[in-house]
Amino acid sequence: MSSIGIAVVGAGAWGSQVIRAMASTPGCLLRWICDRDPVSLARMGGIYGGVALAAGLDEALEDPAVDAVVIAATAADHYALARQALKAGRHVLVEKPLALRVSDATELCALAGKARRTLMVGHLLVYDPAIMLARTTIEGGELGDILMLHSQRTNLGTIRRGESAWWSLAPHDVAIALYLLGAVPTEVSATGAGFVQRQRGVEDVVFASLRFAGGALAHIHVSWLDPPNSGSRSSIAASATRRLAATRLTTWFRFIAGKSTRRRCRPRIPYRSSAPTSSSVCARAEGRVATARRGWRWCACWRRDSGRSRPVARRRRWDELLGSPVGGR
Repeated sequence: MSSIGIAVVGAGAWGSQVIRAMASTPGCLLRWICDRDPVSLARMGGIYGGVALAAGLDEALEDPAVDAVVIAATAADHYALARQALKAGRHVLVEKPLALRVSDATELCALAGKARRTLMVGHLLVYDPAIMLARTTIEGGELGDILMLHSQRTNLGTIRRGESAWWSLAPHDVAIALYLLGAVPTEVSATGAGFVQRQRGVEDVVFASLRFAGGALAHIHVSWLDPPNSGSRSSIAASATRRLAATRLTTWFRFIAGKSTRRRCRPRIPYRSSAPTSSSVCARAEGRVATARRGWRWCACWRRDSGRSRPVARRRRWDELLGSPVGGR
């Protein structure tokens, strides 16, 4: 199999992890690192010698050896960068969220479909071994009909200026809910509040509910103002006697008929299991769960009005809220 030439945009705290994954993934050849911060760029250049460096994406797209672009920049830049890469005929893996406006996400899906290019979204936790084990358990019918899913992703910091706690933290939990339940919600409601950056209207705490056609209810709580190490937990309940719960993403607990069993899963390097590994994967997205259509569905859980993120103030029908996606996988 031929290697895929990769350009990564974003060399910050998370971008550096993405760069590490791309540099060590078989089938991927890291060719460019792009970042507007010269300090971050120089640091990555010192680690990955021989990789070309640039302040912007333009230079990398002029290189015919670049087959795909991985975007790990700030959320506000995702749409413009992904659009630029798709228009240049490159495959794209973009960090969550796909875009901050549903119309932008729809356009990206359409561009990917028209150009016959793969557009994937970095909902990397759907590749986590514990989440995949939970999906297998649910599909096997061991838990019966799923009634409820609860997710909590809370801690003290990091507080961001350009995006709310929902945009920063909840993409993982919504993606997991849609993945485990195998459906999109029919109704979405949410409420949040901003305390640290009240004047900017940036929500620090958000509570959201997603109701599904079969009656299942998902409740999501995200916050960066909770006590340190309050952690992330998820649980799925089927009945009073059957439950699947996780205290950490590497450990799942089964509670069935009053008996508890525990199974630990080996953690993986972020993006290692979701990174494209051959040109055939770039040409065909089958088998990749975090594709553009899933990224669009996540954007459908939130609205972006007047340049700021806003919760859905009242209960809304899913299709009434946002319409339907166009093109893309």
